[in-house]
Amino acid sequence: MKIKGNGSFFAAARWSSICLYAYSFFFFFLGPSSYSLGLGPALRYSLRLTGSLSVPSTRCRNAPLQCYAKERFNDFSSSSMPSFSLLQSLIWTDYRLAVVFTVLFPLMLLVWALVSRADIVQQLLIIYWKVSSLLAITVYLMIAELPFSFLVALMARILIPVSLWFWADLNEEIREQPFSLLKLVFTAWRWGVTFYCGLGVLFQIPFLPCAFSRTVFAGERCQVWLEAPQLFRESFHSGFTPGFLGFWAILALVIYVLTLSYFIFVKLGRQGRSALNQ
Repeated sequence: MKIKGNGSFFAAARWSSICLYAYSFFFFFLGPSSYSLGLGPALRYSLRLTGSLSVPSTRCRNAPLQCYAKERFNDFSSSSMPSFSLLQSLIWTDYRLAVVFTVLFPLMLLVWALVSRADIVQQLLIIYWKVSSLLAITVYLMIAELPFSFLVALMARILIPVSLWFWADLNEEIREQPFSLLKLVFTAWRWGVTFYCGLGVLFQIPFLPCAFSRTVFAGERCQVWLEAPQLFRESFHSGFTPGFLGFWAILALVIYVLTLSYFIFVKLGRQGRSALNQ
């Protein structure tokens, strides 16, 4: 079976895999303790994370949505949110798990599938890399400190498992393949990344108010999500401003949304859940 593709996709896949692969080694050797030592001037924003999330009543009358988001976030923070140090550790752990499940394993599996000439696994992994490129876009949106990056991050966690299980023909082909070590590892990874993304969605939902209010976004429980992307920028993109990187991230997001919209509204109606006849 011949796998079809185009140059633009493979260029985008290489870009996202290179960025996230560098991200992986970075996160395994640096963590919140290294961050707290003040590695780089770009991290000085952490020292400004003081002040109240309160909003004057006049502003509440003018911006009810922001006030509602603030109140819900404050209620959750005071009742169910763990302490800041614990939350910081959980978020860094989440980044490390993302590296393992969404970068290292699929990259290893793709190389393994290419060497083994496992066309069906290759096809599904190519689709996966197309969809998961949204994770790389999210990182650069967070570097630019754009609040809607929290929405993009949530969508990435939802779309990744959908891309792995949506295709009826690929699921059937994989199920009918004879037993092999590649099939066993690939199936285990597919269930593992699905479980991880599901937990990640539940973990990130309480932080959605960060996307709708600048006041909430400025709080430490939202800013802690930006620590890893900011440290990544300081280590690998210190010569570029956050605004410059954010511009290209927004452009990539627009292309991603247009491509996804074309698939949903045009291609999906023609081919259904079949990936082999694309």
